[in-house]
Amino acid sequence: MDEVPKNKNKNLLLLIYLSLGLNLITAPLALFIGGMATDPPDSTQLDFLKGFLFIQAIPLFILFIFLAWYSIRKSKYAYAGIAFFLSVIILGTPIVWIYDMYNSFAKKVFLIPDGYKGCVGVLHNIKDAPPLKIEDKKIIYQVTKDGLLKTSSNERIGRESDLDSGWNNVKFYYVDKSGNQVKRLEKGKDVHNISVASQAGLTYSQFFIGTKKEAEKHPQFSMCFNEKQQLQIEHK
Repeated sequence: MDEVPKNKNKNLLLLIYLSLGLNLITAPLALFIGGMATDPPDSTQLDFLKGFLFIQAIPLFILFIFLAWYSIRKSKYAYAGIAFFLSVIILGTPIVWIYDMYNSFAKKVFLIPDGYKGCVGVLHNIKDAPPLKIEDKKIIYQVTKDGLLKTSSNERIGRESDLDSGWNNVKFYYVDKSGNQVKRLEKGKDVHNISVASQAGLTYSQFFIGTKKEAEKHPQFSMCFNEKQQLQIEHK
């Protein structure tokens, strides 16, 4: 009489072990996919979560189904509570970890002269230029009236590991002459064609401020600088 319950318990443990093993196996792949999802300059934290959970959610969902199925068959509230508790831990742990990881990175804040339109460029690794300031985990990009910012900081500033801080959390503001924020600019509406590139020994970040139609004249991965900006760049 005891053989059937024992076999059921063994089957349950086997299913749980298999699904947990599947979680461990897919975790590196999920992190890789999540990282790739944040490669585009206009990516966000949500893109990382989408990329991560696209892979990791499959085994997590399978595990949840196994536990829920077992709880229903047993018809015991205690087992249902255990299944729910385990599911919350398994689902919540990677999400909390990802949030904490990204929350530790410095965010980019661009301060742009009010009313400026055109190409904005950040020229990195300029020998005699000042470094970028980091205040309250925010990298401050103080753009000049000509739309350029020269800095001795490299494009990977913002993370302890010295990896690219990415463009997953960037804010753009128009500021007045006193440095007060006048208006927040939105990606896709006011800010377009964000890119980071190296050309002729120069590493630069750039984006275009204006309408979408105006931005279409400047392909994303080509220099959008005007003649005046080009002259300044050549005499960097």
